[in-house]
Amino acid sequence: MTATTGPTRRRTVRTRLADLWSHRKRIAMAVLAAAVLWSGFAAYQRHLAVTRIAFVNFPGFQLARIERARPHGAVRIEALDLAALDRTADYPVVYVFGRGLQLDQTQLAHLREAGRHGARLFVQGATNPALDVTN
Repeated sequence: MTATTGPTRRRTVRTRLADLWSHRKRIAMAVLAAAVLWSGFAAYQRHLAVTRIAFVNFPGFQLARIERARPHGAVRIEALDLAALDRTADYPVVYVFGRGLQLDQTQLAHLREAGRHGARLFVQGATNPALDVTN
């Protein structure tokens, strides 16, 4: 070994540690930026995103009145057929027109499952108490 290998080796270790420290700063900034972006996206989804509301078995004239009465575009009204009740868990709110409503057990199970997943269910004018799945 020569006398010059010691200090040179020490400088390379110091240089590597300095490079590692500069990368740590970059990584920390990237993690911080990702956290800020994620929290911004979560806040947008929670407070500003469009709310979709499903209406099941509502006549067209009632949906037209509801559509005209909504105050702004932050609420989207969508009519669901009885055959599409498996998609009710995708909506935060589901309104069901109960008069004249005939549901089989699988359709009723889809509505109850949506309620268990956090969807708010409201049955308006249920003529059969067994079909009232309001939560």
